[in-house]
Amino acid sequence: MDEDEKNDNDAKRRDEKGSILIGPDLNPTRSPFDKKNYRQILLKNGLRALLVSDEEEGGGLRNAAAAMIVGTGSFYDPPECQGMAHFLEHLLFMGSTKYPEENSYDAYMSKHGGNDNAYTESEHTVYHFEIPQEQLGGALDMFSQFFVSPLLKKASVARELKAIESEFMSAKNSDGSRSQQLMAYTCGRSFQEHPSSKFGWGNNHSLKTLPERDGHDPLKMLRTFYDEHYYASNMRLVVVGGYSLDDLEEQVIKCCSDIRSKDVPGSYRWDQRMESPMRFNGPPLAKSGLEKIYYIAPVKDRISLSVTWQIPPQIENWKAKPCDYIAHLIGHEGKGSLLAYLKSKSWAMGLFAGVGDEGDENATGHALFTVSVTLSTDGVKHWREVTSELYRYVGMLRHYCHQPSSAEGEGGLPRWIYEEIRSMNEIAHKYADEEPPEDCAVGLVEEMSPWFNTPSERLLDASELIFEYDPKTVKNLLDEYFTPYNARIDLSSSSYGPFDPSASGSPHIEPIFGTPFWVQSLDKSLLESWAQNVKPQLPPSNSMLCLPQKNEFVPTDFALKPLPPADCDHPLLNSIPPMSPASRLPKLVVNTNELKLWHVQDRVFKRPIAELRLQLNCADANKSILHGACADIMVNLVCDNLTETSYMASVCEIGSSLSTNDRGFSMRVHGFNDKLMKLFIILLESLLKFRNNETKELPEGFCKQRFDAVLENYRRSCHNSGLKSANLASGTRIRCICERNFSARQKFDAIENIDVPTFTTIVSCLLSKIGAEGLHTGNVDAEAADQVKDTIIAILKKSCVGNCGLSRKKYPSQFVLKLPPKTYELTAVTKDPTESNAAVEVYLQVGKDNVNDRVMVDLLMEIMNEPLYDQIRTKDQFGYHVSCDSRWTNGVIGIHISVVSAIKTVKGAEDRDREVSS
Repeated sequence: MDEDEKNDNDAKRRDEKGSILIGPDLNPTRSPFDKKNYRQILLKNGLRALLVSDEEEGGGLRNAAAAMIVGTGSFYDPPECQGMAHFLEHLLFMGSTKYPEENSYDAYMSKHGGNDNAYTESEHTVYHFEIPQEQLGGALDMFSQFFVSPLLKKASVARELKAIESEFMSAKNSDGSRSQQLMAYTCGRSFQEHPSSKFGWGNNHSLKTLPERDGHDPLKMLRTFYDEHYYASNMRLVVVGGYSLDDLEEQVIKCCSDIRSKDVPGSYRWDQRMESPMRFNGPPLAKSGLEKIYYIAPVKDRISLSVTWQIPPQIENWKAKPCDYIAHLIGHEGKGSLLAYLKSKSWAMGLFAGVGDEGDENATGHALFTVSVTLSTDGVKHWREVTSELYRYVGMLRHYCHQPSSAEGEGGLPRWIYEEIRSMNEIAHKYADEEPPEDCAVGLVEEMSPWFNTPSERLLDASELIFEYDPKTVKNLLDEYFTPYNARIDLSSSSYGPFDPSASGSPHIEPIFGTPFWVQSLDKSLLESWAQNVKPQLPPSNSMLCLPQKNEFVPTDFALKPLPPADCDHPLLNSIPPMSPASRLPKLVVNTNELKLWHVQDRVFKRPIAELRLQLNCADANKSILHGACADIMVNLVCDNLTETSYMASVCEIGSSLSTNDRGFSMRVHGFNDKLMKLFIILLESLLKFRNNETKELPEGFCKQRFDAVLENYRRSCHNSGLKSANLASGTRIRCICERNFSARQKFDAIENIDVPTFTTIVSCLLSKIGAEGLHTGNVDAEAADQVKDTIIAILKKSCVGNCGLSRKKYPSQFVLKLPPKTYELTAVTKDPTESNAAVEVYLQVGKDNVNDRVMVDLLMEIMNEPLYDQIRTKDQFGYHVSCDSRWTNGVIGIHISVVSAIKTVKGAEDRDREVSS
């Protein structure tokens, strides 16, 4: 019997059984490296479920996971009780008829080493968990009761309302949340006209004070909301586990068949489409909200310019993904890009373009395409010119879109750009890493959102791949919607007045988050000049703007390196394996004062992926505060200088990072091994250009203009550090116990009078004495590792004057203060006077690292976590963020308990911490 006949017979058998229907087979659309099996089922009550069987043999303990998506979110909140969808999400965790104890579900998860969470979006809500697979049946039964018979008790409502308020207060100073709510407040539409104007977070005022003032009972409204939206056909379930598909199916039928059916049971079909009631809402921004600029005062010291166009919904365009294509071009960071031009003028530090993942940006009734530019101080003075160049770039894209077809080929944007994007999407999808079970479940259930109508047969790849070339839609979007008359501009800066009188005078205040803002209509002449730029035309001949160049980092060699002849899979794959033989342990390729390099070839994942990590240990690392600050600035300057190169590599799934630490500098490159070393060499050589530089000038390829921009951005970053109480508490703890760990405030003060000669002298000295340690792993054999060794040593020697290398005795020390057996209390005040949250950290030092103590501390944290959370967060309502975990600080184990509260005082939270943990 062939596979198609088997599936047909199976579907017929299930249909005759009367309990479920089998959906389209997903297995043909799996990537070659995906060994999981999939089955879609439709229960009699209308619930659609995707079963994922992951029975591949492998060592170690394995987890299972599940996720449920419900087709309702903050867009569905009643106008008189905003935040209800989010509030209900919280309350479903608080007990059910079958499991009435408030913390029974969380206690079960904690007892068995599982975890759970949920989140509310604009048009859906997702609940999910992960747990060792032996407990999947019990967890799924408790989980399903959320959707069968939750208690929604009055006492729980009163307590959880405090948690909602605490969560709101913890986010009140988040610039991202404030901007999102400001957009809702100023969109120019009422609650009844468009759901984007609602306050989706919810707080005590919107969920209790206002409803009760108007004669509504919040608890009754919650139950009504649940009844209206929580029914089986409005839900989708994904279950991932190491069981057979039949076993998973049996568990789902057993646990989920009692979920309420809205229509006649058994009347559901696979070809039924659910049409979102929000699809007719239209664009969220009224005409009165367009052709204006909104000056926003942020909490952090930051400057950004956002241009937002409202366009038709894009969810149905999953085959061609035209907005991804446009975002790739406008958001490109390579040579000739908009960002490259703005950086050359010292106006910008970064740029993002596209339709965001948030539900208010990518909805069933509309989409918002935003270009956000991180500006410099000089750039904010020229925001009009920045916007003008954006429209000039769009005009260039329109020029190519309007080119007619010719005998030589198609008109429009060059086809090779589309093919390059399509090809890299396919490569990334094919060789994607295996996801943890919970991430897999959540990712798949998002694809199954009731309102999105992703074809059932394409759940595995619909969001990842591009299936067709559609230049006509790209052209229509650019022509019809990317105009200055369909745009909203937001300019965020912490200092108004000096650069623009428009922001003077008393600001408006957004009433929920308290964000100050000014608004002004854009001059007609300015709009007309932008409209001229956006016309289909090439930029002036002296302009840097052009289409992207072909990407030299596109991988072409995907061959796997052969393993050593003596190597083979261990025969006892499903047992705890013995110690690895010598051939499988990392091998030392070289061990000198210049370089100590380890190598291990991948034998598990079997993908053409590699990773190279290099630690540059500097004798003078963090010698002083100024040394530490200059090291940070040099890293930022190198990364800024290599933006075009690193971006091109990242598009091809080759990532890189460069950072400072208390021993020097850390480098990492990872991705397809075919072009990995190309990026690594560029990165290492660029960093070492600062080595032994006696000219007191910036090295070749670095300019004073970008140095000033990077320095300004670093100062701003230092200034923003410590604004949040939780970050300040964590930083204070580390500085108390770690040697030579400097605060951002100290670094900010140290660079007050920094100049190029001082900077280059310090970093040259810093890099003069270095010893490198590295690890090369992945699809790399011994011969390739030996070549990497030779390459690194050659680069190090080329940049060295005199004796190269650094003995390990001269590596910078990493001492941790041994705390005496007594309690020390420290208090620090945040720099932000509007920060309403207090943070308490209790740190208990255990001792030097060893395997036994580390395991015992980790086990203790697993045991403590749920009771601590239940008591302090749920019952005592001390704060929304409550956690305990282990800490590993330079070889020293510690226990860390944290509470962040906008309700209780520091002293009160600290005392309660001690009571519960004692």
